Amino acid sequence: MSAVAELTENLRELRRVIGELLTLSYEKRRVISHGDTDRLAEISSLETRLLSQLNAAERKRYAVAPAAMREISDGDGSTLGDLINASDGDARKTLSELKTELTSTMKLLMEMNERNTELLRKQIDHNADVIDVLTPPQDPLNNFYGGNGQLTDERQRGFYSGEA
Repeated sequence: MSAVAELTENLRELRRVIGELLTLSYEKRRVISHGDTDRLAEISSLETRLLSQLNAAERKRYAVAPAAMREISDGDGSTLGDLINASDGDARKTLSELKTELTSTMKLLMEMNERNTELLRKQIDHNADVIDVLTPPQDPLNNFYGGNGQLTDERQRGFYSGEA
């Protein structure tokens, strides 16, 4: 197999793995919203496996890119852009399409990861607030009553006291 063909297959593998990560990212958003911690743990496991595959594919891409460049031209660049610029015909078209797909999918994946991180932070903060409301102060002998007569902590959050 030629180095260019090997690189092309490698880029397709990268596209597949990144696509699977993106699909998991969308599912993760739904799972976080529903508080399904069991499925969230499963997704994290799947993501770890996919990230290992992604890293292996990236290492392979870095290894084969210089040989692909030597196969295409006398140039010394080894980035995907360099390879696209140096190639022609079907190779140029295929590499260009793969680069566009990888770039857009990766951008979407990064955006989804940022959104999921923010959603998870909000969910954790909400859960902490709920726990705080349901948990009485650690030292009930101290003055935890605020000006409105409710039990409070140092952050001035109210506690449920069991009184109506």
